[in-house]
Amino acid sequence: MLKRAMVTVCLCGMNTGLIAQSINFETLPDGTPTTDQQLISDQYVADFGVRFDLVDPMTLEVVGSPQIAKVARPVPRSPHVARTPPTPARAWGSRSSPTTA
Repeated sequence: MLKRAMVTVCLCGMNTGLIAQSINFETLPDGTPTTDQQLISDQYVADFGVRFDLVDPMTLEVVGSPQIAKVARPVPRSPHVARTPPTPARAWGSRSSPTTA
């Protein structure tokens, strides 16, 4: 049976006088870099007033904490290199198309 969980964000101590802020999940509020699969929950409470939890959608009980998922950045292409789409002949590795004998 597949378990499902929802991520809930608890906004602790909401103050309407605050300006909008964004959270950068590349580093923790103290400047420490995050790691792949690092659990996050209350690391952002002191600075941002938010907590992250995984919640069972049926019982609404906390079942864990979400994880940071690191992904590789795309490699920038040089603007001077033209990329041509593959032709059928190039895709099949021959000089003739796959439909000719």
